[in-house]
Amino acid sequence: MRFVMKVRLKRALVFLVAVFFIGCDDTRDTHTSATTGIPHIYITTTNRAPIESNEVYTQALLTIDGDVEYDDYSGAAQIRLRGNTSMWAPKKPYRIKLEKGASILGLAQNRDWVLLANWIDVTLLTNAVAMRVSQLLDMPFANHAIPVDVTMNGQYQGSYLLTEQIEVGKNRIHIADGGTLLELDQYRSDEWQFNTTHFDLPVMVKYPELTSTSELDVIRDEFEVLTNAVASESFPANNYLDYIDEDALVNYLIVMLLTDNEEINHPKSIFLYKPKNGKYTLGPPWDFDWGFGFEGYGIHNQFYDRPLFWQPLESTTGTNFFHRFLKDPKIKTKTIARWATFKRDKLPVLIQYVKDYSKTIEKSYQKDFRLWSSQQNDRSPNVDPLSMENWLKGRAEFLDSYLANF
Repeated sequence: MRFVMKVRLKRALVFLVAVFFIGCDDTRDTHTSATTGIPHIYITTTNRAPIESNEVYTQALLTIDGDVEYDDYSGAAQIRLRGNTSMWAPKKPYRIKLEKGASILGLAQNRDWVLLANWIDVTLLTNAVAMRVSQLLDMPFANHAIPVDVTMNGQYQGSYLLTEQIEVGKNRIHIADGGTLLELDQYRSDEWQFNTTHFDLPVMVKYPELTSTSELDVIRDEFEVLTNAVASESFPANNYLDYIDEDALVNYLIVMLLTDNEEINHPKSIFLYKPKNGKYTLGPPWDFDWGFGFEGYGIHNQFYDRPLFWQPLESTTGTNFFHRFLKDPKIKTKTIARWATFKRDKLPVLIQYVKDYSKTIEKSYQKDFRLWSSQQNDRSPNVDPLSMENWLKGRAEFLDSYLANF
C-alpha cells in the first residue's frame, strides 16, 4: 500500500507541475502515464508558442513522468521540428535540446534528444525493432528505443519513441579530436556538403563544424580515397578494406538486409564515422520508416521477399556503391556466416522483443489510434506483433537464398 501511495503521489506532483506551467485551460491533457503504463513527456513552450520550424528552437519546460520504471525529470529545454518529409505530417517529430545535460529515462547523460513520431509507420514498431537488431549485433553507439506519450501545451500528441540524437559526444559517438561524422542523404539539407566523383554520393558533414571550403576539401579528399578504391577496376582485389571497417560493414549490411531498409539505395539517412587516423565505420543505423516491406508497396509487414538492392544497379547512387561490397567474396562469405549465426542465436531474441515491446505500448498505441487513425490508411486499432513476427520469419528465410545467390 505504501508503494502504491508513493507512485500515486509522484504522478500527482508531476501533473501539477505541468498544469502550473500550462495554465488553467480546458484543453490540457488530463490523462497521465497511468493510462498507458509508459513514461509521459509534457512539453510547455513559453507563452504556449507553436512549434513551426525545423531551424529555430523555441524555449520550453520539459517535464517527464517516468511512471514506475524510470525517474521523473523537469528542466528548461529548447525544441524544434526535425526531419525532412516527416516534419510535414500532422503528427510532428521533435528535436529537444536540454538546457543542461541529463540522463533521462535511463539513457546516458546528454543535452540532445529526439522524439520520433512514427507517422508513416502505423505499426509503431519498425524503428524500435531495427534499433534492437543493431544492439543484438553489438554495433557501437546503437540507438535505444524508449516508448513515451507526449503532450504539447496541454494537447495530447500521441505515442512517440524517445531516442538519442546521432552526434559526436562523450556519451554518443566518441570520435572527437580530429574525427569525422558524415551522412549520405539525397535531401542534402546541411550547409557543408559535397558529391563524390565516383557514384555521385551526396555527403553531408555532420562533424566537425566547418568554417571554410578548404576544411571541406580535406574531408572530401579523404572520403574519396575510399570511394575511388571501391570504384576501381581492381576492386575487390585492392586495399579498399584499409579504409572501411570490415566487421562494421558486415553488421550494417545485415541490419539493412533483415529490415529491408531500401533507403540505402537512394541513399538516405546513412551515417558513417571515422576516428582520426582510423577507418570509416558504417552506423549507427537510422530511420526505418520505409523498411519492413514498405518501399514500393506503401504498407508494412506484408511483402518480405523483395531484394534489398534495386535493378538496374546504375539507377541510384546508393545502389551502385553499396551493392559492390557483397560482390567481394570475402565480404559475402562473412556476411552469410554472420547472418547464419544471428538467425540461429539472435532472431528468437528479436521475436521475443517484438512481443514484449508490443505489450508495453498496447495502451499507448490505442490512445494514439483514437487521435490519428482517421488521417491514416490501413491502421489497426491494436498493435499487431504477430504481423511483425511473421514478416521477420519470412524475411529470414528469404535472406538465406538471396545471399546464397547474390
